Order: sequence, then C-alpha cells, then structure tokens
Amino acid sequence: MRGDDVKHTTIYAKYRIGDVVYHKLSNDKWPGVVTGLLVRPTGTHYFVAWADCTESQHYDIELTSEFIKNFDTDNVDD
Repeated sequence: MRGDDVKHTTIYAKYRIGDVVYHKLSNDKWPGVVTGLLVRPTGTHYFVAWADCTESQHYDIELTSEFIKNFDTDNVDD
C-alpha cells in the first residue's frame, strides 16, 4: 500500500473518553462517564457508564455536560 492511497479524516467528537455527562431526558441527577467512542457513517456513538453500574450507547444530542432539570413535570409543589 502506498502512502498516498490512505485517506485521512478528522473526527470532531463532542465528548472525550473520561468526560462526565448527563442524559438530557433523565430527571435524576446521575452522572455518567464516557468510556468509549464508536464512529459510524451515521454518526458518533458514545458509550457511557452510569452511576447505576450500567453502560449504554448514545448520540451526542442525547447528552449534556451539565445537568438540566426538567421543569415540565407534574410533581410541582404549589
């Protein structure tokens, strides 16, 4: 294989391995740690290990670096 046959692509990941993230749709303030990246033509998947000892795969639009409280809940004190 010649050197000019190799295509170079730069992947700009929103989160790095070791970053603390939160799930945008979760009402619980459980942090997760990014443990891996999977790059596919459809986008980058992030493997996240959560505080309840589970690991799941997410797109970057599902995650945030700071907890966002969901104010659209029925459990609002009057």
